[in-house]
Amino acid sequence: MKSFFYIPLLLLFVHCCSGQIAYRLLASSTYTYNGGVWQPGDSMQYTYYNASRGQGMSGGWLYDKAMSFSYNGHWDSVQRFTQSFDPHNNVVIRKDEKPMYGWVAGDYRDSFGYYYSAAGKYVICTQLRKKWSTVFSSWQPYELYTCYIDTSLLPQNMLKQTWNNATLLWDNTELETYTYDSHYNVIAKVLYSYNTSTLTWDPVQRTGISYFSPTLYSRIVISKSKAGVWVDSVSTNYNYNSKNEPITATLTQWNITSATWNNSKRYNRTFDANHNILTETTQQWNNNSSGWGNTQRLSQVYDANNNLTATATETWSVSASAWVYDASSAYKRYYYGTYTSSEVPMVNVVQPSFNMYPNPCNGGFTIAIAPQDFVKVAVRVYDAMGRDVYSQIRIPNFIFQINLDVPKGIYFVKLQLDDMTSVKQLVVE
Repeated sequence: MKSFFYIPLLLLFVHCCSGQIAYRLLASSTYTYNGGVWQPGDSMQYTYYNASRGQGMSGGWLYDKAMSFSYNGHWDSVQRFTQSFDPHNNVVIRKDEKPMYGWVAGDYRDSFGYYYSAAGKYVICTQLRKKWSTVFSSWQPYELYTCYIDTSLLPQNMLKQTWNNATLLWDNTELETYTYDSHYNVIAKVLYSYNTSTLTWDPVQRTGISYFSPTLYSRIVISKSKAGVWVDSVSTNYNYNSKNEPITATLTQWNITSATWNNSKRYNRTFDANHNILTETTQQWNNNSSGWGNTQRLSQVYDANNNLTATATETWSVSASAWVYDASSAYKRYYYGTYTSSEVPMVNVVQPSFNMYPNPCNGGFTIAIAPQDFVKVAVRVYDAMGRDVYSQIRIPNFIFQINLDVPKGIYFVKLQLDDMTSVKQLVVE
């Protein structure tokens, strides 16, 4: 199936009506460096539907379909992703399709289940993954994730099971447990593997997280279980500037022989005035020179509305003592459309499970996200004029609290989970 959609010619569009201006990602395109020039690689195109106003937890525009293209002298359709939502605008089904004389079932189909409390709070509880069977021409069970929560909607553990075609039952595979401090920060995660011989859970890995403030973490230590004893493996230490932006992350590895932590890798970040990451430089420790050496640099560009518009990776050339583009470099562009709406604006590339309560509030509110592994969690709160009243880059906890000292009115909370972004309206009374 051929597509005549041409990424570089994509234009932004505006709906002219009164209300709050918001942005949604229309497409992205990736280029690779080959023979001294940038060559088109692949692209994604997104479509949205307008959720019912005032229905459930959120309204606005939600991503419901994405199409993937590859370039081979022309853009070919290679994959399509679709999503469907419940009345609360939470994703309940996500699946992929492939082109073959029309769109046919792809590899996976995910179904999501949620728990809703009487107070309107919710958290994701189950994820059922099915694989397409060409033998039965139907979706067959594959993996099941079940999250068990307490009365505060804090996830206590996550159980992973795989489908057994012989017994037609779910077999236990992995279990991850969570421990929190008084600020609802995750301070420990322990991963277990199910032993089918002893029918017990064997510890595999432990992640310990330390904080030097209720909102900022200082160190993450990963330990491996050996003969029933936890042995340190990898540690990551974080440093912040005066704006509480994580400017360095240093990864060290435990040396059992010398019983010391040895430098391994370091990430250095720079930020703009709006707390957006401009560059991230990766450095590798050199034992011969006993110093850090550059290896790769990621650069990012934003527009006036803080939308990410371009990223590029470079490799450090030792011979030239400069950053250069090579075969491993990639350049990515993002294209946005704007819309005007008086309802809650939402911007979604992949719909994250995200709840905010109470709303309205008196300035203090809680954000709850799905228990998944996110590298970056960034929160920004701004007023109707677009002025920041709060901005923070956080560790990806499941639940955290924010207290605003602002006048009464309408504000907007922008939550970024890696490349996923959502914006919700907050009323301060």
